Amino acid sequence: MDDICEFHEKIHDALKPEESTFISRKSREDFEDYLNGKGVLLGVVCHGQLIAMGNLLLPTPQNPETNTADMTLPAPLQDIGVLHSDSVLPAFRGQGLHDKLIEARIAVAREFGRKMGIALADTKNMATIKNFLQAGFAITGIGTDPDDGGKIFHLQKPLRKDLKILGIKLGSRPI
Repeated sequence: MDDICEFHEKIHDALKPEESTFISRKSREDFEDYLNGKGVLLGVVCHGQLIAMGNLLLPTPQNPETNTADMTLPAPLQDIGVLHSDSVLPAFRGQGLHDKLIEARIAVAREFGRKMGIALADTKNMATIKNFLQAGFAITGIGTDPDDGGKIFHLQKPLRKDLKILGIKLGSRPI
């Protein structure tokens, strides 16, 4: 647990002031909750050091936490996998680790029978937005992060092959 908390602090310490809304601060208790049944933490370790991590929340009616701010949920809780808190240490960015974390969490969500993947991304975090769009997510709305007031995109991806999402074209009408 210490490695996870230390990694999270390193990520926050590396953020530039204009990136301060890219990832919400999490407490030790938050990470313990993920490990005690609310979801899954996936990490990438290189030479014994945690260098990338992403969380997957698996909400249920008994454990309804989604961390989705003002997003309207597209499916019942038990059908959703929430990808969030994606982080890669600066020295390891640009190597496709975030893409692999997205793919891995989608695979885990499917293993748990989830039918819809959802995520939030700060509207200024172009790298994260690009990676989710390339992974097949669609921007379906925009909202405000209650933790820091930042503007966030709502993203969704059907995890069943036979479903499709109609996204929105920003500055225009829905497509």
